[in-house]
Amino acid sequence: MTLDGTGEFTINTKLRFPNYKADPKIIAGMIHQCVGENVDIEFLAHRPWTAGHALVADRFGAVRIALAGDAVHVFTPSGGFGMNTGVDDALNPGWKLAALAGGWGDPNLLASYDIERRPIAFRNTGMAKTMSRDMGKISPHDDILEASAAGDSARSAIEEPLLALAE
Repeated sequence: MTLDGTGEFTINTKLRFPNYKADPKIIAGMIHQCVGENVDIEFLAHRPWTAGHALVADRFGAVRIALAGDAVHVFTPSGGFGMNTGVDDALNPGWKLAALAGGWGDPNLLASYDIERRPIAFRNTGMAKTMSRDMGKISPHDDILEASAAGDSARSAIEEPLLALAE
C-alpha cells in the first residue's frame, strides 16, 4: 500500500516461524518476488504485528452524536469485516436522519442506532478474530508460488483448509 503515492510503501509479510526474526534480505526477496523485478529497497522501519485484536466501544453515540466505523470498533483485517461494518454503521443513522428531516421519523429513532449496531460489531469482530486465528494455523509450503508439480501439490494441500474458512 502506498504511503505517499509515489515511492514509499507499507508492506505486510508473514513470518513462517514464531521465533523468526525479520531479516531485511529475506523480506526484500519476498518483495522482489511479488513485484517481479529486483527494485531498490530501503527499509525505514519494521514492526511486528499480531493479528486478532478486536475492540468495540461502550456506546456508539449520545444525544446528537453518532459514531461509526473505526471510531467504535477495531478489527483485524481478515475477511474485510471492518470496512463493511463501518459502511453499514454509516447507513443506519443516515436513513434515520433522513426520516427525521423528512418529518416521518419518530424523535426517538436515533436512539435505536446503538441498540442495533453494537451487537453486530461484536458479532463481526468475533468472526474476523476467528478467521484470523484460523488462517494463522495454515502454513503454506515454500513451493506454493512455483509453476511446478511441487507448487501444484502445495496449492492443493491448503485448498480444503481455506475453503473451510469460508463456511
